Amino acid sequence: MPYSPFDPMGISEDAHWRADPQGIVDGGNGLFISARDAAKFGQLFLNGGIWNEQQLVPASWVTESTSAKNRGAGDGTGSYGYQWWMRSFAPGSNNTYATPYAPANYDVYYAFGHAGQFILVVPELDLVTVFTSDCSSSYAPRPYFTDYILNAYMR
Repeated sequence: MPYSPFDPMGISEDAHWRADPQGIVDGGNGLFISARDAAKFGQLFLNGGIWNEQQLVPASWVTESTSAKNRGAGDGTGSYGYQWWMRSFAPGSNNTYATPYAPANYDVYYAFGHAGQFILVVPELDLVTVFTSDCSSSYAPRPYFTDYILNAYMR
């Protein structure tokens, strides 16, 4: 079996990136991966590119790719780095659940995919959250993150 860059993290051999007819993967879409394995990817970045004490991704690339390069589309998605989006989220900000905590904002970087696929990383809380869904709106899972997960994680 050929080596996969996912091997050191124990990501399922079923994970794959869709390639074009020439075998080229663009890296920006077409990744098929389980929620558990997506969480591993988020944890890799949360840990500065380290997995099981091995530097798999240079720490400088983690910092560079999760730093804003442009302001994004201006639609609330946030700023954009290299395959990661960045913005602040506040617990209870979608008003689906009344937060019992004082107002707070957390800087988050996240991978964002079609139909509500998310890997959300909150360094300040040492938190990685993954959503897999098939929503008509790609933004549909965000209220669950802000109003339930961030609230549940509050200290």
